[in-house]
Amino acid sequence: MIAAAKADGQIDVQESQTILNQINALALPPEDKAFLFEEYGRPLDIQALAGAAVQSREQAAEVYTASLWMFDPPSMPERIYLDSLARALKLDAALQTQIQATVEASRAG
Repeated sequence: MIAAAKADGQIDVQESQTILNQINALALPPEDKAFLFEEYGRPLDIQALAGAAVQSREQAAEVYTASLWMFDPPSMPERIYLDSLARALKLDAALQTQIQATVEASRAG
């Protein structure tokens, strides 16, 4: 979610508030929340996100889905970020399309 908000090179007020609310709502120990707040302040690194945070195909799909939820609809820089993220996560085109359809259907319903 943090990486997605950084995709267009800036985090706007709405994105910032959404991220901060989500972090504060998590039932995590203070040191884990501190890590997330630190991550919020770091520059975007798609490769690091894909490598460090993802250990399975399911986690890759979750990371992509969380990023996709941040954009409605995605701008051109955000689309580039999503495509780069999908490549870094090694998501095949069919799964990427399935995730996009699921998110769009959820937004419509």
